[in-house]
Amino acid sequence: MDAKECLKLAYKIEKVVEYRNLIEEQHIISSRGVRVEELEVYKAETQRLINRLTKLRLDIEKIVNEVKSPNERQVLELRYLLYRPWNNKFDKDTGELIAEGIIETMHYSSEAVYKYHAEGLKKIKVPKSFTVKYSELINYL
Repeated sequence: MDAKECLKLAYKIEKVVEYRNLIEEQHIISSRGVRVEELEVYKAETQRLINRLTKLRLDIEKIVNEVKSPNERQVLELRYLLYRPWNNKFDKDTGELIAEGIIETMHYSSEAVYKYHAEGLKKIKVPKSFTVKYSELINYL
C-alpha cells in the first residue's frame, strides 16, 4: 500500500462508520419483531467494527503527525484528515463559500502547496502491518 492510498483510507473509514451507525439506527427502529439476543449480537458486531476502524483512523493520524515539516504535514492533514479541496469551493446557485481550499488556507501558491503535498507523501512511512484496502472496507457495509 502506498502513502496516498493509506491516507485516502481516513475518509473512507469515516464514511463506513457513518453508514454503519445509520444502518444500526435503522435496524433498531425496524427490529420490533427481532429477538433481543439477535439485536445485541448485531450491535456488538457493529461496535467491534467501529472500534477497529477508529483505531485505523487514529493510526493514519499518527502517520501524518510523524511528518517533520510543518507545511508538508499541514497539507496532508487538510487534504486527508479534514477532506479539504485544493481550491475554494462555492455554491453554484448562491456563490457562497462552501469549503475553504488548502491553497487559500495556507496562503501559498498552488505550485508550493502541490510541492509540499508531494514531498509530504514521500515522507509517509506506511507500516507493513497496515494492509487494509478500500475494497475490504466495502465488505463491512
